[in-house]
Amino acid sequence: MFTHDMHSIDVPGSPVSPRKASGDRNAATAAQQWAGGRSSVVPWWMFETPNLFNDPPMTDESWVKHHSWVRHLPEPARFFSLIYGLWPIIAWSTVVTVLVGLYAELVQVKDGWPKAVMTGYLQPFILTSFAVALLLVFRTNSSYDRWWEARKSFGLMYNCVRNLVRMTSTWLPPKEHADIGVNIIRWASILGAAACTFLRDDPNFLLEHEDLLTESEMDWLLSRPQPPIAALQVISSLLRRSSLETYERCEIERQLAAFDIVLGACERIRRQCIPLAYTRQTSRFLITYITFMPFGLWAYTHWLTIPIMMVVTMLLVGVENIGIQCEQPLMVLPLSSLAAGCRAAVHGVGISQAGAAKFASESACAAAVNAAAATAGATMNGELGEFPPPGITTVRTKQQ
Repeated sequence: MFTHDMHSIDVPGSPVSPRKASGDRNAATAAQQWAGGRSSVVPWWMFETPNLFNDPPMTDESWVKHHSWVRHLPEPARFFSLIYGLWPIIAWSTVVTVLVGLYAELVQVKDGWPKAVMTGYLQPFILTSFAVALLLVFRTNSSYDRWWEARKSFGLMYNCVRNLVRMTSTWLPPKEHADIGVNIIRWASILGAAACTFLRDDPNFLLEHEDLLTESEMDWLLSRPQPPIAALQVISSLLRRSSLETYERCEIERQLAAFDIVLGACERIRRQCIPLAYTRQTSRFLITYITFMPFGLWAYTHWLTIPIMMVVTMLLVGVENIGIQCEQPLMVLPLSSLAAGCRAAVHGVGISQAGAAKFASESACAAAVNAAAATAGATMNGELGEFPPPGITTVRTKQQ
Protein backbone atom coordinates (compact mmCIF):
# COMPACT_ATOMS: atom_id res chain seq x y z
CA MET A 1 0.00 0.00 0.00
CA PHE A 2 1.04 3.57 -0.59
CA THR A 3 1.24 5.68 2.51
CA HIS A 4 0.43 9.37 2.56
CA ASP A 5 3.92 10.34 3.69
CA MET A 6 6.40 10.74 0.90
CA HIS A 7 9.25 10.30 3.38
CA SER A 8 8.18 6.70 3.96
CA ILE A 9 7.08 5.55 0.54
CA ASP A 10 6.01 1.93 0.41
CA VAL A 11 5.64 0.50 -3.08
CA PRO A 12 4.17 -3.01 -3.25
CA GLY A 13 6.95 -5.38 -4.06
CA SER A 14 4.95 -8.40 -5.21
CA PRO A 15 3.84 -8.62 -8.84
CA VAL A 16 0.77 -10.58 -7.75
CA SER A 17 -2.36 -8.46 -7.82
CA PRO A 18 -4.49 -8.50 -4.64
CA ARG A 19 -7.66 -7.47 -6.45
CA LYS A 20 -10.40 -10.05 -6.63
CA ALA A 21 -11.61 -11.70 -9.82
CA SER A 22 -8.79 -10.13 -11.79
CA GLY A 23 -7.84 -13.42 -13.41
CA ASP A 24 -11.20 -13.71 -15.16
CA ARG A 25 -10.98 -10.16 -16.43
CA ASN A 26 -7.41 -10.71 -17.59
CA ALA A 27 -8.19 -13.88 -19.49
CA ALA A 28 -11.37 -12.56 -21.07
CA THR A 29 -10.38 -9.08 -22.17
CA ALA A 30 -6.58 -8.79 -22.29
CA ALA A 31 -6.31 -9.18 -26.05
CA GLN A 32 -9.25 -6.85 -26.73
CA GLN A 33 -7.92 -4.23 -24.35
CA TRP A 34 -4.52 -4.19 -25.97
CA ALA A 35 -5.45 -2.18 -29.05
CA GLY A 36 -7.89 -4.69 -30.45
CA GLY A 37 -5.69 -7.70 -29.85
CA ARG A 38 -2.22 -7.47 -31.39
CA SER A 39 -0.92 -10.88 -30.41
CA SER A 40 0.36 -12.94 -33.34
CA VAL A 41 0.19 -16.70 -33.78
CA VAL A 42 3.17 -18.50 -35.31
CA PRO A 43 2.10 -21.09 -37.93
CA TRP A 44 2.92 -24.66 -36.96
CA TRP A 45 4.91 -25.32 -40.11
CA MET A 46 7.49 -22.68 -39.12
CA PHE A 47 8.55 -24.92 -36.20
CA GLU A 48 9.19 -21.93 -33.94
CA THR A 49 10.09 -22.91 -30.38
CA PRO A 50 9.10 -20.16 -27.91
CA ASN A 51 11.37 -19.24 -25.01
CA LEU A 52 14.24 -21.33 -26.38
CA PHE A 53 16.81 -18.52 -26.21
CA ASN A 54 15.39 -16.55 -23.29
CA ASP A 55 18.07 -15.18 -20.97
CA PRO A 56 17.07 -15.60 -17.31
CA PRO A 57 18.25 -12.97 -14.83
CA MET A 58 21.52 -14.02 -13.24
CA THR A 59 21.95 -14.57 -9.51
CA ASP A 60 25.09 -15.33 -7.50
CA GLU A 61 24.25 -19.04 -7.60
CA SER A 62 23.64 -19.05 -11.34
CA TRP A 63 26.93 -17.20 -11.92
CA VAL A 64 28.79 -19.91 -10.00
CA LYS A 65 27.14 -22.59 -12.12
CA HIS A 66 27.83 -20.59 -15.26
CA HIS A 67 31.57 -20.46 -14.50
CA SER A 68 31.91 -24.13 -13.53
CA TRP A 69 32.23 -27.26 -15.64
CA VAL A 70 28.49 -27.85 -15.20
CA ARG A 71 27.86 -25.56 -18.16
CA HIS A 72 29.20 -28.34 -20.42
CA LEU A 73 26.56 -30.85 -19.33
CA PRO A 74 23.98 -31.66 -22.02
CA GLU A 75 20.49 -30.25 -21.75
CA PRO A 76 18.26 -32.83 -23.50
CA ALA A 77 15.08 -30.74 -23.43
CA ARG A 78 16.76 -27.67 -24.90
CA PHE A 79 18.72 -29.79 -27.39
CA PHE A 80 15.62 -31.47 -28.81
CA SER A 81 13.84 -28.11 -28.90
CA LEU A 82 16.72 -26.80 -30.98
CA ILE A 83 16.54 -29.82 -33.29
CA TYR A 84 12.81 -29.28 -33.65
CA GLY A 85 13.37 -25.74 -34.84
CA LEU A 86 16.13 -26.72 -37.29
CA TRP A 87 14.95 -30.12 -38.47
CA PRO A 88 13.73 -29.01 -41.95
CA ILE A 89 17.29 -27.92 -42.82
CA ILE A 90 18.80 -31.01 -41.20
CA ALA A 91 16.31 -33.19 -43.08
CA TRP A 92 17.22 -31.49 -46.35
CA SER A 93 20.93 -32.11 -45.75
CA THR A 94 20.25 -35.74 -44.85
CA VAL A 95 18.13 -36.39 -47.95
CA VAL A 96 20.75 -34.84 -50.23
CA THR A 97 23.49 -36.93 -48.59
CA VAL A 98 21.49 -40.15 -48.98
CA LEU A 99 20.82 -39.42 -52.65
CA VAL A 100 24.51 -38.66 -53.24
CA GLY A 101 25.45 -41.92 -51.52
CA LEU A 102 22.99 -43.97 -53.54
CA TYR A 103 24.26 -42.43 -56.76
CA ALA A 104 27.91 -43.00 -55.80
CA GLU A 105 27.42 -46.61 -54.72
CA LEU A 106 24.87 -47.81 -57.28
CA VAL A 107 25.05 -45.63 -60.37
CA GLN A 108 28.46 -43.99 -60.61
CA VAL A 109 30.23 -47.36 -60.56
CA LYS A 110 28.66 -48.20 -63.93
CA ASP A 111 30.42 -47.24 -67.11
CA GLY A 112 29.32 -44.08 -68.85
CA TRP A 113 27.84 -42.33 -65.85
CA PRO A 114 29.33 -38.96 -64.76
CA LYS A 115 31.59 -38.89 -61.72
CA ALA A 116 29.54 -36.94 -59.17
CA VAL A 117 31.73 -38.02 -56.24
CA MET A 118 35.50 -37.53 -56.33
CA THR A 119 38.20 -36.72 -53.79
CA GLY A 120 39.08 -33.46 -55.54
CA TYR A 121 35.58 -32.07 -55.00
CA LEU A 122 36.40 -31.23 -51.38
CA GLN A 123 38.93 -28.56 -52.38
CA PRO A 124 36.37 -25.79 -53.15
CA PHE A 125 34.88 -26.19 -49.68
CA ILE A 126 38.30 -25.80 -48.10
CA LEU A 127 38.92 -22.63 -50.13
CA THR A 128 35.56 -21.06 -49.23
CA SER A 129 35.38 -22.08 -45.57
CA PHE A 130 36.80 -18.70 -44.52
CA ALA A 131 33.85 -16.95 -46.17
CA VAL A 132 31.38 -19.03 -44.15
CA ALA A 133 33.26 -18.16 -40.97
CA LEU A 134 33.27 -14.43 -41.78
CA LEU A 135 29.57 -14.36 -42.60
CA LEU A 136 28.62 -16.20 -39.40
CA VAL A 137 30.91 -14.06 -37.23
CA PHE A 138 29.51 -10.85 -38.70
CA ARG A 139 25.97 -12.11 -38.21
CA THR A 140 26.40 -13.05 -34.56
CA ASN A 141 28.43 -9.93 -33.68
CA SER A 142 25.87 -7.61 -35.24
CA SER A 143 23.07 -9.36 -33.38
CA TYR A 144 24.98 -9.18 -30.11
CA ASP A 145 25.42 -5.43 -30.56
CA ARG A 146 21.64 -5.08 -30.85
CA TRP A 147 21.13 -7.29 -27.79
CA TRP A 148 23.59 -5.26 -25.71
CA GLU A 149 22.06 -1.96 -26.80
CA ALA A 150 18.62 -3.16 -25.73
CA ARG A 151 19.93 -4.29 -22.36
CA LYS A 152 21.71 -0.99 -21.78
CA SER A 153 18.51 0.83 -22.69
CA PHE A 154 16.62 -0.97 -19.94
CA GLY A 155 19.37 -0.06 -17.50
CA LEU A 156 18.95 3.59 -18.46
CA MET A 157 15.21 3.23 -17.87
CA TYR A 158 15.99 2.15 -14.31
CA ASN A 159 18.15 5.22 -13.82
CA CYS A 160 15.49 7.57 -15.17
CA VAL A 161 12.78 6.10 -12.93
CA ARG A 162 15.02 6.20 -9.85
CA ASN A 163 16.00 9.81 -10.49
CA LEU A 164 12.37 10.74 -11.07
CA VAL A 165 11.27 9.26 -7.74
CA ARG A 166 14.26 10.65 -5.83
CA MET A 167 13.76 14.19 -7.11
CA THR A 168 10.01 14.10 -6.58
CA SER A 169 10.17 12.74 -3.05
CA THR A 170 12.83 15.29 -2.08
CA TRP A 171 11.58 18.45 -3.75
CA LEU A 172 7.82 18.14 -3.52
CA PRO A 173 6.31 20.32 -0.75
CA PRO A 174 5.00 18.31 2.24
CA LYS A 175 1.42 19.47 1.70
CA GLU A 176 1.39 17.78 -1.74
CA HIS A 177 2.85 14.44 -0.67
CA ALA A 178 -0.46 12.69 -0.03
CA ASP A 179 -1.98 13.59 -3.39
CA ILE A 180 0.45 14.46 -6.16
CA GLY A 181 3.46 12.67 -4.69
CA VAL A 182 1.77 9.31 -4.16
CA ASN A 183 0.22 9.39 -7.63
CA ILE A 184 3.56 10.18 -9.26
CA ILE A 185 5.11 7.22 -7.46
CA ARG A 186 2.29 4.92 -8.58
CA TRP A 187 2.67 5.87 -12.22
CA ALA A 188 6.46 5.78 -12.05
CA SER A 189 6.28 2.22 -10.70
CA ILE A 190 4.25 1.11 -13.72
CA LEU A 191 6.58 2.64 -16.33
CA GLY A 192 8.73 -0.49 -16.73
CA ALA A 193 5.73 -2.78 -17.20
CA ALA A 194 4.15 -0.32 -19.63
CA ALA A 195 7.35 -0.25 -21.69
CA CYS A 196 7.47 -4.06 -21.79
CA THR A 197 3.82 -4.25 -22.85
CA PHE A 198 4.46 -1.79 -25.66
CA LEU A 199 7.67 -3.45 -26.87
CA ARG A 200 6.41 -7.05 -26.67
CA ASP A 201 2.77 -6.41 -27.67
CA ASP A 202 1.66 -8.31 -24.59
CA PRO A 203 -0.78 -6.81 -22.05
CA ASN A 204 0.17 -9.35 -19.38
CA PHE A 205 3.23 -7.32 -18.38
CA LEU A 206 0.91 -4.55 -17.21
CA LEU A 207 -1.70 -6.89 -15.80
CA GLU A 208 0.93 -8.50 -13.55
CA HIS A 209 1.25 -5.12 -11.82
CA GLU A 210 -2.39 -4.06 -11.91
CA ASP A 211 -2.47 -3.57 -8.12
CA LEU A 212 -0.58 -0.30 -8.70
CA LEU A 213 -3.52 1.27 -10.56
CA THR A 214 -7.27 1.30 -10.24
CA GLU A 215 -9.27 -0.81 -12.66
CA SER A 216 -10.36 2.21 -14.70
CA GLU A 217 -6.76 3.47 -14.87
CA MET A 218 -5.52 0.08 -16.04
CA ASP A 219 -8.26 -0.21 -18.66
CA TRP A 220 -7.45 3.27 -19.94
CA LEU A 221 -3.72 2.55 -20.06
CA LEU A 222 -4.23 -0.70 -21.96
CA SER A 223 -6.44 1.08 -24.48
CA ARG A 224 -3.65 3.52 -25.40
CA PRO A 225 -1.58 2.75 -28.51
CA GLN A 226 1.59 3.62 -26.54
CA PRO A 227 1.08 2.81 -22.84
CA PRO A 228 4.48 4.10 -21.59
CA ILE A 229 3.97 7.46 -23.30
CA ALA A 230 0.50 7.68 -21.76
CA ALA A 231 2.00 7.02 -18.32
CA LEU A 232 4.61 9.74 -18.91
CA GLN A 233 1.82 12.15 -19.86
CA VAL A 234 0.03 11.42 -16.58
CA ILE A 235 3.22 12.13 -14.61
CA SER A 236 3.78 15.37 -16.53
CA SER A 237 0.21 16.44 -15.77
CA LEU A 238 0.75 15.72 -12.08
CA LEU A 239 3.95 17.77 -12.10
CA ARG A 240 2.05 20.61 -13.73
CA ARG A 241 -0.41 20.60 -10.83
CA SER A 242 2.37 20.77 -8.26
CA SER A 243 3.93 23.89 -6.80
CA LEU A 244 7.47 22.89 -7.68
CA GLU A 245 9.85 25.59 -8.77
CA THR A 246 10.36 25.93 -12.51
CA TYR A 247 13.91 24.62 -12.43
CA GLU A 248 12.82 21.62 -10.33
CA ARG A 249 10.10 20.72 -12.80
CA CYS A 250 12.57 21.08 -15.65
CA GLU A 251 15.00 18.66 -14.01
CA ILE A 252 12.27 16.07 -13.46
CA GLU A 253 10.97 16.55 -17.00
CA ARG A 254 14.49 15.84 -18.25
CA GLN A 255 14.25 12.40 -16.68
CA LEU A 256 10.91 11.80 -18.39
CA ALA A 257 12.37 12.91 -21.71
CA ALA A 258 15.39 10.62 -21.21
CA PHE A 259 13.03 7.70 -20.54
CA ASP A 260 11.19 8.50 -23.77
CA ILE A 261 14.45 8.61 -25.74
CA VAL A 262 15.55 5.23 -24.38
CA LEU A 263 12.13 3.79 -25.19
CA GLY A 264 12.54 5.09 -28.73
CA ALA A 265 15.88 3.28 -29.01
CA CYS A 266 14.21 0.00 -28.03
CA GLU A 267 11.39 0.65 -30.49
CA ARG A 268 13.93 1.23 -33.25
CA ILE A 269 15.59 -2.11 -32.47
CA ARG A 270 12.21 -3.81 -32.52
CA ARG A 271 11.03 -2.36 -35.82
CA GLN A 272 14.24 -2.50 -37.86
CA CYS A 273 16.26 -5.65 -38.43
CA ILE A 274 19.79 -6.06 -39.72
CA PRO A 275 19.82 -5.31 -43.49
CA LEU A 276 18.13 -8.22 -45.22
CA ALA A 277 20.94 -8.45 -47.76
CA TYR A 278 23.29 -9.79 -45.06
CA THR A 279 20.73 -12.26 -43.76
CA ARG A 280 19.77 -13.54 -47.21
CA GLN A 281 23.36 -13.86 -48.42
CA THR A 282 24.41 -15.71 -45.28
CA SER A 283 21.47 -18.07 -45.67
CA ARG A 284 22.11 -18.70 -49.38
CA PHE A 285 25.81 -19.29 -48.81
CA LEU A 286 25.16 -21.64 -45.89
CA ILE A 287 22.51 -23.72 -47.67
CA THR A 288 24.66 -23.99 -50.80
CA TYR A 289 27.65 -25.03 -48.69
CA ILE A 290 25.65 -27.69 -46.86
CA THR A 291 23.94 -28.98 -50.01
CA PHE A 292 27.09 -29.63 -52.02
CA MET A 293 29.42 -30.70 -49.20
CA PRO A 294 28.39 -34.41 -49.45
CA PHE A 295 29.82 -34.53 -52.99
CA GLY A 296 33.26 -33.79 -51.55
CA LEU A 297 32.99 -35.84 -48.34
CA TRP A 298 31.57 -39.08 -49.66
CA ALA A 299 34.81 -40.24 -51.26
CA TYR A 300 36.45 -40.10 -47.81
CA THR A 301 33.76 -41.18 -45.35
CA HIS A 302 31.19 -43.05 -47.48
CA TRP A 303 28.07 -43.92 -45.46
CA LEU A 304 29.43 -42.13 -42.40
CA THR A 305 28.84 -38.97 -44.40
CA ILE A 306 25.16 -39.10 -43.41
CA PRO A 307 25.63 -38.63 -39.63
CA ILE A 308 28.58 -36.31 -40.25
CA MET A 309 26.43 -34.02 -42.41
CA MET A 310 23.63 -34.06 -39.83
CA VAL A 311 26.04 -32.86 -37.13
CA VAL A 312 27.76 -30.31 -39.38
CA THR A 313 24.41 -28.92 -40.50
CA MET A 314 23.15 -28.64 -36.93
CA LEU A 315 26.30 -26.81 -35.81
CA LEU A 316 26.53 -24.38 -38.73
CA VAL A 317 22.83 -23.56 -38.88
CA GLY A 318 22.78 -23.39 -35.07
CA VAL A 319 25.41 -20.63 -35.09
CA GLU A 320 23.42 -18.73 -37.70
CA ASN A 321 20.26 -19.25 -35.65
CA ILE A 322 21.91 -17.64 -32.60
CA GLY A 323 22.37 -14.50 -34.66
CA ILE A 324 18.75 -14.61 -35.81
CA GLN A 325 17.40 -15.02 -32.28
CA CYS A 326 19.60 -12.32 -30.71
CA GLU A 327 18.72 -9.96 -33.55
CA GLN A 328 15.38 -9.48 -31.80
CA PRO A 329 16.62 -8.96 -28.23
CA LEU A 330 13.25 -7.87 -26.87
CA MET A 331 12.06 -11.46 -27.38
CA VAL A 332 15.16 -12.82 -25.62
CA LEU A 333 15.63 -10.51 -22.63
CA PRO A 334 13.68 -11.39 -19.44
CA LEU A 335 11.24 -8.49 -19.69
CA SER A 336 9.09 -9.73 -16.79
CA SER A 337 12.09 -9.52 -14.47
CA LEU A 338 13.08 -6.15 -15.92
CA ALA A 339 9.59 -4.76 -15.31
CA ALA A 340 9.63 -6.08 -11.75
CA GLY A 341 13.12 -4.61 -11.32
CA CYS A 342 11.89 -1.17 -12.34
CA ARG A 343 9.17 -1.42 -9.71
CA ALA A 344 11.69 -2.62 -7.13
CA ALA A 345 13.93 0.35 -7.98
CA VAL A 346 11.11 2.70 -7.02
CA HIS A 347 10.54 0.69 -3.86
CA GLY A 348 14.24 0.93 -2.95
CA VAL A 349 14.27 4.70 -3.33
CA GLY A 350 11.09 4.95 -1.30
CA ILE A 351 12.22 2.95 1.71
CA SER A 352 15.51 4.87 1.90
CA GLN A 353 13.85 8.28 1.65
CA ALA A 354 12.73 8.30 5.29
CA GLY A 355 16.26 7.61 6.52
CA ALA A 356 17.72 10.15 4.12
CA ALA A 357 15.36 12.85 5.38
CA LYS A 358 16.11 11.91 9.00
CA PHE A 359 19.88 12.06 8.60
CA ALA A 360 19.64 15.28 6.63
CA SER A 361 17.61 16.81 9.49
CA GLU A 362 20.09 15.56 12.10
CA SER A 363 22.99 16.92 10.06
CA ALA A 364 21.27 20.30 9.87
CA CYS A 365 20.78 20.32 13.66
CA ALA A 366 24.39 19.34 14.25
CA ALA A 367 25.57 22.05 11.89
CA ALA A 368 23.43 24.62 13.72
CA VAL A 369 24.87 23.55 17.10
CA ASN A 370 28.44 23.73 15.78
CA ALA A 371 27.78 27.14 14.28
CA ALA A 372 26.35 28.39 17.58
CA ALA A 373 29.35 27.04 19.49
CA ALA A 374 31.75 28.65 17.06
CA THR A 375 29.93 31.96 17.37
CA ALA A 376 30.03 31.79 21.17
CA GLY A 377 33.73 30.98 21.12
CA ALA A 378 34.46 33.86 18.78
CA THR A 379 32.53 36.21 21.05
CA MET A 380 34.48 35.12 24.12
CA ASN A 381 37.76 35.48 22.26
CA GLY A 382 36.82 39.00 21.32
CA GLU A 383 35.91 39.98 24.86
CA LEU A 384 38.56 38.16 26.92
CA GLY A 385 41.41 37.85 24.44
CA GLU A 386 42.68 34.50 23.32
CA PHE A 387 40.61 31.68 24.76
CA PRO A 388 41.64 29.62 26.54
CA PRO A 389 44.56 31.68 27.91
CA PRO A 390 48.01 30.40 26.85
CA GLY A 391 49.15 30.07 30.45
CA ILE A 392 46.50 27.52 31.27
CA THR A 393 47.48 25.46 28.28
CA THR A 394 51.15 25.64 29.31
CA VAL A 395 50.41 24.59 32.86
CA ARG A 396 48.33 21.63 31.70
CA THR A 397 51.07 20.59 29.34
CA LYS A 398 53.68 20.69 32.08
CA GLN A 399 51.45 18.75 34.44
CA GLN A 400 50.97 16.06 31.80
